[in-house]
Amino acid sequence: MSIFDFKESASYKINEHLYNVQKEFIVLGLCGKVGSGVSEVAEILELPFEEFHLPQPGFQGDDSYDAHEYRILYTYAKRNWKEIYKIRTSSLITRHILKESEEEMCKFLEWITSDNDNQKDDGKDKYLNLVKSFFDCEMSFSIEEYDKVYSESKNSFLANEPWKVISEEISTQVNKFTDYSRSEDTNISEKKCFDLTLDDDFNKKIQFCYNAKERRYYISNKNLSNLLDFYEKRRREKSGFKNQFWYLILKQYLYDFLPQESSKFWGAVGDSVRIRALQYLGNNLRIAKKPFFLNDNFMMDGYTCLAEDINLAIKVLRAYKLAIGSFEGARFYSPMNSNDNPYTIVVIDSIKNPYESMYLRQRYANYYLIGIYTEEEHRRARLRKKEHLTDDVIDVIDIIENNSDLKKKLLKNSKESYNVENDFIKKIYDQINEYKLLESLRYISSFIFQNVPGCLETADILINNKPDNSSYIYLKKILLRYVCLIMNPAIVLPTKIERCMQIAYTAKLNSGCISRQVGAALTDQDYHLLSIGWNQQPEGQLPCAYRDLCELYHHWSPNDYSDYENNDDSEFQRNIKKQVESLFDTTSSPLENLGKLPSYCFKDYYNSIQNEKNQVHTRSLHAEETAFLNVGVNKVHVQNGILFTTSSPCELCSKKAMYLGVSKIYYVQSYNAISREHVIGIGRCGKRPQLVLFTGALGTAYTKLYTPLLPKKDEQEMWLTAKMDIHLMDNIKPNGLGNSKKLVASEGDDSNVSS
Repeated sequence: MSIFDFKESASYKINEHLYNVQKEFIVLGLCGKVGSGVSEVAEILELPFEEFHLPQPGFQGDDSYDAHEYRILYTYAKRNWKEIYKIRTSSLITRHILKESEEEMCKFLEWITSDNDNQKDDGKDKYLNLVKSFFDCEMSFSIEEYDKVYSESKNSFLANEPWKVISEEISTQVNKFTDYSRSEDTNISEKKCFDLTLDDDFNKKIQFCYNAKERRYYISNKNLSNLLDFYEKRRREKSGFKNQFWYLILKQYLYDFLPQESSKFWGAVGDSVRIRALQYLGNNLRIAKKPFFLNDNFMMDGYTCLAEDINLAIKVLRAYKLAIGSFEGARFYSPMNSNDNPYTIVVIDSIKNPYESMYLRQRYANYYLIGIYTEEEHRRARLRKKEHLTDDVIDVIDIIENNSDLKKKLLKNSKESYNVENDFIKKIYDQINEYKLLESLRYISSFIFQNVPGCLETADILINNKPDNSSYIYLKKILLRYVCLIMNPAIVLPTKIERCMQIAYTAKLNSGCISRQVGAALTDQDYHLLSIGWNQQPEGQLPCAYRDLCELYHHWSPNDYSDYENNDDSEFQRNIKKQVESLFDTTSSPLENLGKLPSYCFKDYYNSIQNEKNQVHTRSLHAEETAFLNVGVNKVHVQNGILFTTSSPCELCSKKAMYLGVSKIYYVQSYNAISREHVIGIGRCGKRPQLVLFTGALGTAYTKLYTPLLPKKDEQEMWLTAKMDIHLMDNIKPNGLGNSKKLVASEGDDSNVSS
């Protein structure tokens, strides 16, 4: 077999199919705080690889480890990088206002920008023209333009009578219109409109307009939104469009027109209003699937509303990819034929709630959530410079993005005198209070509010977006690495920092803490493991996850609880009894019905009784503490060592790290304490531990990205072998190996490959 016959071999085709399946469909979610650089990352990923403008790798003279990795990644990406489509969550949120009236949107903007409720009606026409313009703006398209983009000269879209594509599902009136649209008569009025009935069961019609001189069609924003609603309805019925031309329209709408028009609209409204309005609209959608909270019905599945929109946008893109193939005369996608492969890769800008990410993770095997961090001072500097936001406005935005902080503010004001210090948070409080959600807010807030810290905790890949040059070279190299790894797992090996943090991440799973699991790993200066640790109770004591209120109440296992807890005469025990009796006073107790016992945290119960927030009452040693204790008391072992922790150390653990001479601390989550400024930020600069935000893959993503699909030796042999009898291909069916004869194993392989 000549070298040109390689692609005809069965081994080559199977290998190609294996890797095509891996990279044909990829969903990348982005999360991060406002100003962390999420949008910049999305914009970079949209670029063709040639426009990354990365430096050419050197093939001679540079034999460093990093140089070898870069050559591998660059070479692979140059040949395999595919177009990545961006889904903007902000535009999907904005689309929901098209389902309501222009007047309601104007009222909303006036309300959200007013200082108090008394000013709600002042200047009520302020946004009228702006809103009307957004509702009525039109997307235009031309059949001839689609033909140039999607068709080959010998198999022209126009040659297949494209006018019938539009007229298949329309009335006689529209058939007449298509005849009119072909006409060259210049005396005909420039623009004519007609109604298109998409389905007999669909009571809304889609209005089109046609400009005879321009030979262009026009559809308003409102009507395009109706078209998308119809497609969603068809999908729920396990159906779709009979006429695949509509997928071209919807793809252009969701990925080009709607994002552009949404940006123009919010740009005219103003940046500070845009951020707050989108936050508020998103919360309302998660509560009631309504942008303005027009009804008082709490929707159980409201928290998936935006995730469902993202999923719909992905389905449109996938259908569009398949439709293109049919327009070009190709058959629908067959994995065995790479020429038909409609690669679909999307990046979502951005995800603000972890349950939205969970929704997508449950549906897509090749879904990855990428968390974008940046140091706080850099983030705020970007917002001041780029968005022209004041520190006060940034503080409010941060509270809204942090479910825990917002919940505390709202619950505080529900218990004490009405004293919300910020007008925007006051508006959220009023809405939540009006719709009687304050009582359950403690439990449902994580589903209905933004929760960026929660998203970052569940991220598969974390990127420290540290200050870079104007070309974003550092950031582009990081993105290059992980996109290539997703497309081709194990193309490079884990970094030593990833390896050590993965150990800390795995260690945290041993924690029995019911509040927060934390893991730590301690290495020497060469990244050799010294010890691991996790937040846990002292040796011989029962973890909190196994302790429950009923057991304490009945004294079933007194040795597992302290003398203080077992004292029936104490205020603490009396409160425990009240809790248990309230939980199990009826047979309809949710926990009892589910067969679950009520775990409890001593610290939380004690602090609630004493009205304190003291961390000293925790039963557990911190993860960093256990790692230090496990390595022994000899400081020599740890001197200049490196600490990896899934949460930045508190003041107590920071002091221990300083005492032992730790030189670097890599962390994932930032702990709200003064350890950085007060404990680590002291002494000569050369002796201070360096705090570094972690960049890399964690958890299951680490395993997925660094586990090869095939052993590299086997893969290479399959790509390169030319010893297979070419005549075997005559017996290989398009959809599998079918009745093929026994395949001959390559030399040196004592295994047999059978049909």
